[in-house]
Formats: sequence, C-alpha cells, structure tokens
Amino acid sequence: KLLPGLILVAFFLLHTASVWASAPRAEQGVLDLRNSELDDKGLQLEGEWKLYWNRLLTPTCPAEYYEYVPFPKLWDHTQWKQQPLPTKGYATYAIDILLPATSEPLPLYVPEVYSSYALYANGSLIAKNGEPGISPETTTPYWSQQVVPVASDTDTLRLTLQVANFHHTKGGPYKHIRIGYLSSLQAAQQANYALDIFLTGCLFMGGLFFLGLYLFGHHEKSNLYFSLFCILYSYRIVGTKQYALHALFPHFKWALTLHFEYLSLFLSILMFTLYTHKLYPKDINKYIVRFMAASCISFALATLLLPTT
Repeated sequence: KLLPGLILVAFFLLHTASVWASAPRAEQGVLDLRNSELDDKGLQLEGEWKLYWNRLLTPTCPAEYYEYVPFPKLWDHTQWKQQPLPTKGYATYAIDILLPATSEPLPLYVPEVYSSYALYANGSLIAKNGEPGISPETTTPYWSQQVVPVASDTDTLRLTLQVANFHHTKGGPYKHIRIGYLSSLQAAQQANYALDIFLTGCLFMGGLFFLGLYLFGHHEKSNLYFSLFCILYSYRIVGTKQYALHALFPHFKWALTLHFEYLSLFLSILMFTLYTHKLYPKDINKYIVRFMAASCISFALATLLLPTT
C-alpha cells in the first residue's frame, strides 16, 4: 500500500533535485544567463556575490577589499575574514550578470531584507526599502517587495546592493532576487497581493459575523473568542510574508507594523486557546490553558515594552 506513495515522493525529490541542479549559479561575482531559459517564475540570482563589509559603496566608488560570499544568507551565517558577521552593521553586495538575448524587458523581483536596502543597476538607483545608513540614526528600516524594470539595451547587468540593519535581531538578505519577464513577474506579484487581500477580507468579515452572533445572540464566549481570533489573525495574512499592506500604505512606520505583526500572532494564539477551552471545557486541561494564556500575554507585553531588537 505504501509503494505508490513512496514512488511519488521519490519522483518529486528527483525532479526537484534536477531543477535545482540545472539552475545557474554565480561564480566569483559573475552569473552567466546567456544560455538560460527564463520561465514564468524567473531565475534566482544566487551563488557567489562580492561582499564589502562595513562599506556602503556606489557603483562609481573605487575598488576595495572584498570577499566572495553565498547570497542570499543572513549575516550571522556569513563568514568575513573567517569570522561570522554580526547582525548589526552595513555592507555592499555586487554581481555582474550576463543576460540572455531577448527583446522583452527583464525586470527584477526584489524582496525585503533585514532591514533596509538600496539597489543600483548599471549605476542607476532602481529600488529602495527604507534608507540604509552607517548608524541607527541614519538608517530607516522598511519591508516591502517590488518588481522593478532595468535597462533593456544592454547585455550585462551590474548590480550593487547596499544593506544596513540596526533595528532587528537579524541582519542581511535572506530571500532570492529573481530576474524574469516583466509581464510574468508583475502578474505573479499582483496575484499574490490580490489573494492575500481577499483572504484577509474573508477572515475579517467572518470575525465580524461571529462577533455579531455574540452581541445579538446568547453571549456565548466561544463565539467572542473565535471572532477575535479571526480579526487578529487576519493581519498575519496581509501584513507578513508578501507584505501586501505595506505596498498599499507605504508610509506606515516600520516599528508600528512590526509590533502589529508580532502582537497579531501572540494574541490570536491566546484567543484560539480560550476558544478551544470554552468549546470543549471537559476535554481540555485547564493548566495547559493557563500556561498557554500566560505565555501569550507575556510575549505580547514583551513586544509592547521592549525595543524591536
């Protein structure tokens, strides 16, 4: 009975391994895509990038000491002079990309980093999240995802990525930058945003429905807790991962959205725990409920009182 399932799993693993093996990777700061075929998801710009630690360099700056490091990878997992990097600081990444011959524009999908960046392509600033700087006072963190066009009349793309972090416990890039066709990348991003907003609306309206049942019904606490869970967790869909809310309201303060992101997680778990306890009072251990509630309240208070780091 298990044989068909094992065959399917083995086929999936082999197929995934073959896809990964065929994906081009940068070697010593150069990524050759001239013989690569672009699909709807685009190609990941991974491999060895040049790293200039404690330097915010523009494309016109003179050459300085650098090392080749894997990209993307968080700073505490990156070696610089045979030592792991700290999570707070600033750096510049650089790579040369040999582009395939195509008449269609090839934009870049640029995800968020911890916790600010500025991206230059062939000397021109094309994307920015917040404001990278050399100190906490000169750095402004922000998280959003962008699809940005690049010059279409060149066969080589030189990327320079400035990254700075002084406000989060993690630092550095951790998601892949992708290159692909403009129509495909934009359609994928808009579809992701639309799905997140649609699911958020459904969950929020569901929460209001159960809140109405509580207010105008028999005042059952299970309905109240479930409605609060739906309302609180709806922020997790639109305010994390794809950060659709940040694209709709780009002027929101980063620290405020970060507090909402963590509070919505801890408080929604609290509400779902209380909901389960009220729904099955004879089957749930009250000490487990108290422990879960105390933990969630403690994490929520810590989020409100402690700095973002």
